[in-house]
Amino acid sequence: MKNFFLTLHMVSMCLVVGTLFLQSLTVVFRLRLKSLEEVAGIRKIQKRIHKFIYYPILGVTLLSGAYLAVKTEVFSHGSWLGPKLGLLVVLIALGFQNGNQIEKDSLPKKICDDGPYRHFPHRRRNDIPGHSQTLLKRL
Repeated sequence: MKNFFLTLHMVSMCLVVGTLFLQSLTVVFRLRLKSLEEVAGIRKIQKRIHKFIYYPILGVTLLSGAYLAVKTEVFSHGSWLGPKLGLLVVLIALGFQNGNQIEKDSLPKKICDDGPYRHFPHRRRNDIPGHSQTLLKRL
């Protein structure tokens, strides 16, 4: 039974971190979209991922971790557990912050209008060598 919970805990930990990474990528991707319909669709996908994947996987991770900690009696002789639980609280806080950003739509589009080229007004995407649109123009 311990091996089952250990495997469950390891897989769910990877899914929690992966889901947070995926959500951060979709936030940036959403800022790059042009039409309101596309933005609304990505926002709906973000909400569903957060509600139906992140929160349940986080619950499984916490429950399986608590079960393993009790079964292995790590609370009695684990001095490393304090920093690990501190990092766990930070990870959970980042997940909730991500959920709040998705719900409130707190990232304005003007932050990312020109992407990484907004600091260089004389250079736009089409002027960058190797950019896909530049390559298409050459063909």
